[in-house]
This record gives sequence, C-alpha cells and structure tokens, in this order.
Amino acid sequence: MKIKLLAVAVAGILLSGCNDDNGPLNSTAVQAFDPAVMNMTAKAVCADGTTETSKTDYYGNAKFFERTLQVSPETCSFTFIGGADAVDVSNGKSMDGVTYTIPVGLAQAGAPITASPLTTLIAKELNGAEYSEATATTVLTSLGLGSLLNNGVSVTELLSNTEAVLEKLTTAGSSDAGKLAATTAVLSDVLTADPTASAEALTTTASTLSVNVIAANPKYPAGGLDGTGADIFVTFDEDIVKAYVEAVNTGSALPTVPVATTPPAVVQPKPTVTGATGVTGSKSPS
Repeated sequence: MKIKLLAVAVAGILLSGCNDDNGPLNSTAVQAFDPAVMNMTAKAVCADGTTETSKTDYYGNAKFFERTLQVSPETCSFTFIGGADAVDVSNGKSMDGVTYTIPVGLAQAGAPITASPLTTLIAKELNGAEYSEATATTVLTSLGLGSLLNNGVSVTELLSNTEAVLEKLTTAGSSDAGKLAATTAVLSDVLTADPTASAEALTTTASTLSVNVIAANPKYPAGGLDGTGADIFVTFDEDIVKAYVEAVNTGSALPTVPVATTPPAVVQPKPTVTGATGVTGSKSPS
C-alpha cells in the first residue's frame, strides 16, 4: 500500500514539473494576413515587460517562444512591419511599408491569432485602450462587413482566423468572400497611404473604395479585368488615396474616387521542406 501511494506521489510531482515556469515551451504563431504576408518583422510587447521579435514565413506565421506569449498573449500587443522583401504570397504584391497591429486583449491562448488590416483599424479606433468586441463590431460594420456578422461569422472568428473565414466563404460560394478579400486589400493600401489619419476617415475611404472594386469586378479576386480570367489584386496610387483620406478627414469636397490598378497576380512559389521525413511543401504548424 505504501509503495502504491509513493508511486502516485512521484507521478504527481513529475506531472506538475512539466507545467511549472521552468518547463519546456512550444511556440505561439501569429499570422500576418492580407492574405498571408511573408518576411514581415513582428514584435510583441507584453504588460509584464516581455518583448520578442520574429519574422513571418511563407504562410505569414511569426513564431514567438517567450512564456508570456504562450500563456497570456492577451496581455500583449503585436506590431508587424513590412520591409523591402515583404510580399503577399498569393499575388506577389510588395508589402513594403505596410504595418499591421493587434491591440492588447485580442489575442487569446490556445486560439488562432491574426494581424490584419482589420485588427489594425480596430486598434487605431481603440487608441491604446484594451480590445472591445463592441468597438470591433462597430468598425467592421462601418467597413461594410456587417453582412458577414449577420450570416453566422462571429467577430472573434473573423479577427482571429481571417484566413479560415475567407476559405469557408469561398468554398460556400458566398458573395461575402469577395467583399472580405477586397475590403482587407483596399484597407491595407489606405492604412499605408495615410497611417496618421483618423480611424473614421480611414474607414470611410476604405469602405468607399472597396465598394467600387467589387462593382468593377464582381467576382474579385477571380476573373481579372484584363480579360484573361486570371486572379488579380488591386492597388491604389498612394498620393491619390492620401488626398482622398485628407478630404474625408477635413470635410472638404471629395475628389474623384481613385481607380484601382489590377495587375495580374503572381503567386509566390511554395518553399520546399527537406528533412528526415522527405516531405516537401508541407504547411508549417500554426
């Protein structure tokens, strides 16, 4: 009987040892998505003073290993910055100068975490305050994405795993798929063109431009305007967008709505993974 009790006690000690502060850690992945953006520099800053820097891979994932980011990511804010080598892997678009942020309170342990134009605009609206779903709902609705929220997509799902939501909508043949894709792409350009503008001005500009993108190309991003039927992406002249944002911000007469250019997409080649398993092109764990 004493032997059995001793065995149970030892097992309990070993089990608790695996979960203490000195135990082995995994990693937390945070995805930069517009769709996936590779080679962005990502930095996490947490309330307890923990900071960590990483870089996104082909799938847009930046890996973080500090313990705080494992167990309490909600106490951390995240900033992703695109340099000269940052690129949208789905279409080859340069993401140089693009910045995405995640406000404190949005990331949750054990759940997907995404940095996107949507989370960036919400962080701007919060202006340093902790994440609020009510604020997020207001921002998303103002962007014209209320139909997604009314059709079974939760705010949490949309912000934490934008890639999965877009894939689900695309598979279902929902018109909301193109709306979400166009809105995130346009918002990224608008945020980059004038990052100091008010959240309201950025929202108004992005929603106006995304409506025009969809009107010009109802099946966006499929079926480019060049007549080839190939997928496209949109991009706006930065100076023209900045002038539009400024007009909205100051209440001045609005200039003509900028027209997006639609170069053909150039999908980035998937990296080859070599190793003992011999698996190539496998998706990195999230």
